[in-house]
Amino acid sequence: MTVYPTQFQQYKRIIVKTAYLLYSLIAACLLLCACSPKPQNTGPLAIAPVIDINTHDSKRDRNITIRLWAPASIDKREKYPLVIYAHGFGGDLEDSRWAAGYLASHGFIVAALRFPKTNGGDTDNLDMNDLLNQPGDISWVIDVATGLQTGLPDRLKDAVDDSRIALAGHSFGGLTTYLAAFDRELMEPRLKAAILLAAGAGDIFYPPFYETRALPMLLIHGDHDRLVEYSSTSAQAYERANAPRVLVQLVGGTHLGHGEAHSIAFNFDNLPCWLAADKLKDDGSITFHTDLQNRKSAAGVGDFSAPPPCQYPLPSGSTMSTDRQKSLSNEVMLAFLEYALADNPDEKRPALLKTLQSIDAAQRDVIIKSAL
Repeated sequence: MTVYPTQFQQYKRIIVKTAYLLYSLIAACLLLCACSPKPQNTGPLAIAPVIDINTHDSKRDRNITIRLWAPASIDKREKYPLVIYAHGFGGDLEDSRWAAGYLASHGFIVAALRFPKTNGGDTDNLDMNDLLNQPGDISWVIDVATGLQTGLPDRLKDAVDDSRIALAGHSFGGLTTYLAAFDRELMEPRLKAAILLAAGAGDIFYPPFYETRALPMLLIHGDHDRLVEYSSTSAQAYERANAPRVLVQLVGGTHLGHGEAHSIAFNFDNLPCWLAADKLKDDGSITFHTDLQNRKSAAGVGDFSAPPPCQYPLPSGSTMSTDRQKSLSNEVMLAFLEYALADNPDEKRPALLKTLQSIDAAQRDVIIKSAL
């Protein structure tokens, strides 16, 4: 086993307080310089004010904050599809804004959660070993959103269609999504689709891992990602999986390109690499990978093969702007969800394929593969 997960933990501990601060400062400078962030492309529906609810899973002693996005007008005669958004290691609720607002404007209810031990609000207590608890957090959010647990605001009670639930995760949240989607022990059976955004550690899952069920999956990943290498993770996962799947390669896309700075063709991944590349050392404290492998139900969980963050060459070419990266991701996600969460996905497959072919043919900075 390589020391990659420990390196990644070390890198995050060092730079979460610094790189993200710089990232925020640059975004703030854009505002002051009249280059203010433009709203993401939106759909036909107005969006209700965002609601944060603080919940407590007493059985597991987990405090979980949930941020809810929804259309402004909720028809009590209708049921709405639910998308859960899982942030990355050191991320937080705000990371969901670019996707959540867009999906809510197209008729989805979106629930973004703050993981108790991997969110950026408490950088002194970040714990990557909490990974195995995070699929349970996803299940808790579904329970709250569907009314099995308390806390949902009155206007959204009985609004969620429990037969149309998808999970989208970025980076470490993407790794959580792999587990909630396919792992024999940690799988959440109510999920009907999985979206993996620059998902971490996709290289550790081998073909038997995906044999649990044929859950539709969408993988979106930039090939200029300096923190999670595209070719050895998402591209590898696409080849190993046997579920209906789509792989979207964002040419010039980055790992942090789904953040909050806008209209910049700058690779923000460089910040953690510049700040901490020489500090990536093995501290021996990360066990989540061996914990996964040592379970009786660990079929298909293998060794890491991806290189450590910042330590691999990138393809030539320019960096995709953050606005462009999010806009393309939203367009593909919407088309995929309309297929995967349909009552009869087979009927929606031609429309999805037509959309994917149209995007792939018209855009030089997107390469799409599909096996549907």
